[in-house]
Amino acid sequence: MITKDNIKEVLSSLKEEDVYQAMDSDLDYVAVRVHIYNTGYKATIEPMDYSNEEEVLEVIGSGNILIDKDEFLRLYVESGAYNKTIEEYI
Repeated sequence: MITKDNIKEVLSSLKEEDVYQAMDSDLDYVAVRVHIYNTGYKATIEPMDYSNEEEVLEVIGSGNILIDKDEFLRLYVESGAYNKTIEEYI
């Protein structure tokens, strides 16, 4: 689950290739997800739209974020996170 307490860490840990794929996509929205394992977690970002209602409900219902790209960048700036790849889109 992504919360105000971990958003900075989540955004800072997104991988370069995932950020490029999501932000360079023709789709207007991105899904930021946290995958939790016994040994830690992995954060991912992927392009997404609202055409697949089941997938939208899965993202939102599991405590992840579905957000348009402009709002994602605003959230990134406001969080105080640092990710060199995301900085390229600011």
